[in-house]
Amino acid sequence: MRDVSILIVDDTATARNLVRSTLQNHFGTEQIHTAAHGREGLEILREYRVDIIISDWNMPEMNGEEFLYEVRQNPATKKTPFIMMTSNDNRDFIVTAIQLGVTNYIIKPFTPNELTEKIRAAWGHQSRRRADRHAYLPKHQVQVDIDGKTTSGEFLDISQTGALIKLSSHPALTLFKVCELRLELIDTEGIDPNTTVIDSLYGMIVRLEAENSFHPADRMCRMGLYFNQGTMHKEVASQLSKFIKWLAGRTPELIGEEG
Repeated sequence: MRDVSILIVDDTATARNLVRSTLQNHFGTEQIHTAAHGREGLEILREYRVDIIISDWNMPEMNGEEFLYEVRQNPATKKTPFIMMTSNDNRDFIVTAIQLGVTNYIIKPFTPNELTEKIRAAWGHQSRRRADRHAYLPKHQVQVDIDGKTTSGEFLDISQTGALIKLSSHPALTLFKVCELRLELIDTEGIDPNTTVIDSLYGMIVRLEAENSFHPADRMCRMGLYFNQGTMHKEVASQLSKFIKWLAGRTPELIGEEG
């Protein structure tokens, strides 16, 4: 990660120096930018390319929430990993921060080793986003089972490590819950109609957002899922791999870094 560019935003010099020292000692990172609050952070983002943002939440001038909002509204930085540093370990606060767009978080005070784990996870997240993701799916039906409730949805994209699904919102859909998926293809050339391609695929909900935030009555939402390769059944992993390879041969449309 020597060539990774990182922005550190914190109103205390001690915290900025600790993070900088960790980056230099553990990763050999040379491209490090620092800011005392969100407004300075935005100025740096306008001038330099940044791969990862590490920001405090409670700051003067512009706090972490306001800074995050501006980062996510900018097409150039909306997908940049954002690690939140906070002394608030309340679960509801952390869930809200994730819903607002935080990639990961770390509770103050923290050790250099704890910080390096968060940075590696954030960089892995970014690397997976840069991998090709298949945005086009033929006509299909996906069943989502969670807490004994089954609902139908639509895959917007899928990869080896996760998927984005559009479906109708209901109370059982909450962050960090695990749901079971079953994907069926309908009227597809080369595959028998109504074929179940993937069955018993489990994913953890890591993202929930309204499909249309301007119409509160619209119940459709987008649900991001994370697939744990380490616990995935071999047969299911094989089904997923075959399906993605089949998609690769079927369509040239891919979402890359902008996906």
